[in-house]
Amino acid sequence: MVDTRWNSTYLMLECLHEQNEAVSADLPNSQELNLIVGYVTILQPLFLATKELCRENVPILLMVQPIL
Repeated sequence: MVDTRWNSTYLMLECLHEQNEAVSADLPNSQELNLIVGYVTILQPLFLATKELCRENVPILLMVQPIL
């Protein structure tokens, strides 16, 4: 098994959520889609904070307060 960053998983789930019309035929029930929506909702703020903190042109300490 290859370890991946959690944000890669988030991006995959977000894409799956955006394509829910096309994917809904393959999902046996809406429970799985509800899980995906929940994961995307929970992970989105963490993804945005990580993306902001990984910028190279802004010192990290200056970004902590706005993110919190």
